[in-house]
Amino acid sequence: MRCAMVWSAFIPGAASVTADEKVTYVDHVRPLLANRCLNCHNADRLKGGLDLGAFGPAMAGSSGGAVLKPGDPDGSTLLAVVKRTREPFMPPSGSPLNETEIDLIRRWIAGGCLETASSTAPKSAAPVLAAVSTTPPAAEAAQPIRARYPLADLVTTARGGAVLDLAAHPFRPLIAATAQKQVLLLDGRTAELIGVLPVPRGFPNTLRFSRSGRVLIAGVGEGARTGGVAIWATADGRLLGMVGDETDSVLAADIDPLEQFVALGGPSRRVKVFSTADGQLRHRIDKHTDWVTAVAYSPDGVLLATADRGGNVHLWEAESAAPYLALASHPAAVTALAWRSDSNLLATACEDGRVRWFEVNGGTMVKEWPAHEGGCLKVCFAADGRSVTAGRDRHVKLWDANGGMVRSLGPMEDLALAAALVNGSAATAGEDRIIAGDWAGRLRVWSATDGGVRGDATASPLPWPEQLARAIKEVTVARESHGKSLQARDAAQAALADATDALNQAKTARTEAAAALASAQAAAAAANQEVEQFGRAREEAAGRVALAAQSTAAASSLVESSLQALKTAVDADAAAQAAVAGATSSNAVAATQPADTSETAAALARAAQTSEALKAAMAASDAAKAQRTAAVAAEQEARGAMQQAESLLAAATARRDGMVNQTAAAQAGLEQAQAREREAEAALNAAKTAADQAAKSEQDAYQAVRWAEARLALRRAGEVRMQLDAAREALAEAEARFAPIAAVAEESRRAAERVAAELNAMRAQLSNAPATLAEMARAVQAAEQTLREAEQHAEIAQAEHRRSMEATARFSESVEALRRSLAAAPMGDAAPTSTQPAGSASGPIASQPAASAVAAEPSGSAALAKAEEALALLRQSAADAQENMQRTDRARNAAQIALAAARQRAADAEIERAKLPDRIVQQEAALTQAQARMKADADVAAEARRPVDAARAKVDELEQQYESLLNAAALVATL
Repeated sequence: MRCAMVWSAFIPGAASVTADEKVTYVDHVRPLLANRCLNCHNADRLKGGLDLGAFGPAMAGSSGGAVLKPGDPDGSTLLAVVKRTREPFMPPSGSPLNETEIDLIRRWIAGGCLETASSTAPKSAAPVLAAVSTTPPAAEAAQPIRARYPLADLVTTARGGAVLDLAAHPFRPLIAATAQKQVLLLDGRTAELIGVLPVPRGFPNTLRFSRSGRVLIAGVGEGARTGGVAIWATADGRLLGMVGDETDSVLAADIDPLEQFVALGGPSRRVKVFSTADGQLRHRIDKHTDWVTAVAYSPDGVLLATADRGGNVHLWEAESAAPYLALASHPAAVTALAWRSDSNLLATACEDGRVRWFEVNGGTMVKEWPAHEGGCLKVCFAADGRSVTAGRDRHVKLWDANGGMVRSLGPMEDLALAAALVNGSAATAGEDRIIAGDWAGRLRVWSATDGGVRGDATASPLPWPEQLARAIKEVTVARESHGKSLQARDAAQAALADATDALNQAKTARTEAAAALASAQAAAAAANQEVEQFGRAREEAAGRVALAAQSTAAASSLVESSLQALKTAVDADAAAQAAVAGATSSNAVAATQPADTSETAAALARAAQTSEALKAAMAASDAAKAQRTAAVAAEQEARGAMQQAESLLAAATARRDGMVNQTAAAQAGLEQAQAREREAEAALNAAKTAADQAAKSEQDAYQAVRWAEARLALRRAGEVRMQLDAAREALAEAEARFAPIAAVAEESRRAAERVAAELNAMRAQLSNAPATLAEMARAVQAAEQTLREAEQHAEIAQAEHRRSMEATARFSESVEALRRSLAAAPMGDAAPTSTQPAGSASGPIASQPAASAVAAEPSGSAALAKAEEALALLRQSAADAQENMQRTDRARNAAQIALAAARQRAADAEIERAKLPDRIVQQEAALTQAQARMKADADVAAEARRPVDAARAKVDELEQQYESLLNAAALVATL
């Protein structure tokens, strides 16, 4: 390894190059490649299709593509494989390139891959879509779009130009519309302007989003002057590049699903397909005989459809541009093409007003219908198979997946030129939207569900100062309206609080009234119980009075009857007494006569009886009178009790009537309280409704403020974006001015590092010189020993060769003598003659059996054949000996050369060791100079960096402002 270190300085191409010297292919790189790479990669041996033997083929690259990217060492395959950071490692065998050699190639590529010192660096072909995110489309589709688009750089005209085409983003409510020298980006939900893309060349004619939605393309140009296809990044509206350099405007363009190719067409009647990787033309189709009006890639990327003004439609294989199908000719110009999402159906729009569907397996037309009177100008499919058309009748129509009309929208102010359907998954509340543009430059958004208008716009936006002033005014008005709505909300909430208090008071009054009613009802119930109780007592007293009256009446009747009986008894007694007296008188007269005593006795008896009866009647009369007196007293007592009961009853009734009145009053009070409560509840509900409406109005006003502020922020962001783009351009210019200065400083630094590395290597070489020389001396001794051995082997091989040649010569003479003897003697008379040459004991061993065989052969011819075979063997042995001698001679010569080389290396190493102290001194001086140069260049670079840093700081400041404004505008800027 130390030996290799010493001799690395003498490898061709590894010599150091000064910092100021240009590294070129001819002067530096080819000598290095000749030593390391050209054995396999030359014009005769194109391993991997790569020829590094000449500048042109080296730049052309290999069968796998370019291996050099001028100005981009890290992106160059050649540097990666020699550094062994990428397979296949080069060189595949032997020692790899050292750091000096690798740095030489790096400097050459970084300098632009110059061929000679007078060459200029070629411009690298940057891919058109190199800056587009490589995030998978499915992942991008799930992400919202932030409208970070240019907005302030407007082209304004007195009259808006026609909206020639519209394109809808496949996943988000983003619409692109053509305008005067610009493409307008609109919110598909409201048609509000959210971005403006200046067209780099002429006017836009046709628009397409890629299938992934990552890029937007526009066919642009100016009639009979220039044309091409502009490509923008959907993420931020950056212009990624242009493809095509046409001499007329591009009327039709599309990009394939993989974003690898762009197809375009126009008045040239040609369809051209360009690569987005390098912008180069890949295919050219000359089939059309009239202006190309439409081109469309199938969603699966297999086919390319093209149409022209003559009514012709052709299908091509997208990859090769080979013809696939020619569809039936249309009676008028084909204005638009659209593929269904399954790639099995192609729709055409024609100036005859009809839409036609073709299946693409055989080209059969499966359906056609009249869509627009006067001409159909646009057709496009939705993902679910529905389609939208626009036509000269100024209407836009929505069709179902079977071609049945769902609804007709319009009319618009002028010819409806373009239409698109915005997917409901990306629109407000999942509602599909249809947007259309007309010849007058008007844009309108409808609901695909109910046909209601959701927004209007124009292709000629107001001048930027007017837009900004309008946005500021909208914010002011919205804030004033919000302030009023806040006052109204607060007033409504205060009224709601008052109504709530009034209801609570009404509920309290109703509760108190209910309690009073309950109390009155309880008192009335108690009074009623008393009335009932006293009523029963009165009834009982009345019953007793009635009984007493009955008793009195009975007693009076008994008195009267006893008096009547008494009178009767008195009368009877008087009559009896009179009878007694009469009897007695009669008895006195008849005293002289015999007396009738029985009559007298009877009269006396009756008189006694009547007396007794009278007494009894008197007793009965007295008893009856006493009973009547008692009955009267009882009756009077009962009547007194009844009067008392009636008095109590009257008092209780009066109290009950009072309680009834109180209850009625309490009931009335409760009903009034309930009525007031209902009124309070109604007032509260009205206050709640008013408060809710006021709150909703306040929220609506607040949202209006937010939207107005977001619109204003978006427009201010547009201003900042314009400043930011200018600042970025200024930064790029500053960096471009700084780049060569930085490159010089970097090269000075690397040069100083190389000089230091070389100095360290020299010092290490000097310190290792004794060991190196000793090793080289041993190498010389080994080479001398190898030479001695080679000379011995050569001498042995020469002696062996001489012996073999001598034996072959002798045996050849014997065979020749045998041949002559056989030729001179008659057939069969020849006697066996020994062919063993004299001195055969020392000849080749292979000759002995052959000669013996010849001597033993009874036939001369057979002996000759055997002898000739033996001679052939001897000659082969001689040839082998000669080859061995030559091989040993070559080995001896190689050993001699190796010895000479080893001696030369030792001598050179000794010379080099002797020179090393002086070279180290020189290298130290060179290091001092290199470090001084590095410092000077670093100071110059630091000074030159200040404008770059200032420009970068400005960019950073504007980027922060831009992001802040975009965040403030998120409500309208997020799609």
